[in-house]
Amino acid sequence: PKLTCAYLSEINLAMRRKDFNRERVSTAIAFIEATRTDGGSDTLYCRANGHSALGQPDEAKRLYREAIRLAGGENPHLEAQCWKNLGSEIEQEGDYTEARRCYERALILAPQLMEAHMALATSHRDAGDLEAALHHFDQVVWTVDDVILTLAARGRRLEVYFRLGMTDKAFDDIAVILPYGDRHPWIFPWCAQLVYSYARTSDSSVARAICFWDAFLRMHPKDQNVQKERLLCLAYAKMHEQNPGVDYQRYLADVSAFLAEETTDAAYLWDRAGHWAQVDGNWEQAEEQYRKAYVLEPDRYGYCLGTALNYLKRFDESLPILLEQANIHQPDALSWFQVAIAQEGIGDINGCKESYHRALAMDPDYDLAMFNLGGVYWNHGPKTEAIRVWKEALTRFPSHPLAEKLRRDFSQVFGEYGAEWPFTNPVQLCLAGDTAISDAWQWHPRSGPRRRMIMSRKTFCRCVVDSGEVTAAR
Repeated sequence: PKLTCAYLSEINLAMRRKDFNRERVSTAIAFIEATRTDGGSDTLYCRANGHSALGQPDEAKRLYREAIRLAGGENPHLEAQCWKNLGSEIEQEGDYTEARRCYERALILAPQLMEAHMALATSHRDAGDLEAALHHFDQVVWTVDDVILTLAARGRRLEVYFRLGMTDKAFDDIAVILPYGDRHPWIFPWCAQLVYSYARTSDSSVARAICFWDAFLRMHPKDQNVQKERLLCLAYAKMHEQNPGVDYQRYLADVSAFLAEETTDAAYLWDRAGHWAQVDGNWEQAEEQYRKAYVLEPDRYGYCLGTALNYLKRFDESLPILLEQANIHQPDALSWFQVAIAQEGIGDINGCKESYHRALAMDPDYDLAMFNLGGVYWNHGPKTEAIRVWKEALTRFPSHPLAEKLRRDFSQVFGEYGAEWPFTNPVQLCLAGDTAISDAWQWHPRSGPRRRMIMSRKTFCRCVVDSGEVTAAR
């Protein structure tokens, strides 16, 4: 009996996919076959497990099926184990539907067989049936006393929670299993991968992601990947109007300390620091950090630097940078909008008008570009063209804040919201305006409403604009 137990232990160890001695497992199979000549279902089950561990699926499946046949309903728990292990062999061959049927047969015979719940949960998860997977993971978590199995179930369940958008529940599971991370090496990297994949760019979860990275760094303070991810999450929180828990000076110091040791993605991190300063309204610091990013990767980070220079009214510096962005690296409406701002700043009015027209050709719904184009025509002529452009803008964007500004300042021309236009001929309209509006009235094209747009790290950055002065957002 003692030798039998030793051989069975060898097979059980091998079934757990731990390091095992193949020769001992082969000897165990031969020993059981020689000493258990009755050929009962339990004997066949043990032999099948041995063949499964050795990677001999055909023989393993044959023995599992034979054991089920011999059990004949007299030993439902053993039959359930056979069905579960048979399902695992079938699943490895790629027949997932048949494998799930085997797991379900196992649970009919033994509803509390946690191995079957785990296998079925994992199979449903892989098939995308997340609600079903969650049900079976719950069965394991709330029923099993085995710490290792419970941790494994929680680890897999939290992935399902993330995929279902149930981030709070996912982080609750992380909070439970994280203290075991020093004894179970898989926990920290597994949780880190999930937080990175699902919680780093979500307004609802970024705060808890930051808490997770802080906890990770308390255990592994030298992990540079985690240090960087924490910095990126802090920046994301700041740029999405959340309290990151640190101020700009602390963030800048952390970025500088990190980049002193690791320069990978240095431009992107300097860009994040620039955005942080920009959100705080500190455009001098924003320009300084954007310039660091630009020096490292001019093709990618010229737009943000150019926008900051526009805000600081350093148009001679911003224009060549923005023109290169608009013509080569980021040829889109946002870039041409900023080019127009810079061109007006240096007095190139014709170029400014042309750039606004380019922006609108690329994005006809770029409301601020249309209002600003009308403003340039009003300031520099012809005013009839300004009225025409503004009329179109008011018709297309009646709820825009600048529409209200026009209706207020040109009340005798444009009237109240929803009112009929008093004139249809632009010349007539302009002449009417001449008697109602002072020639000193000026349009300030950089006084648009506050708008903000944040792009993901994998795309070209776009400036965060919160000043009410330079608006680069759509």
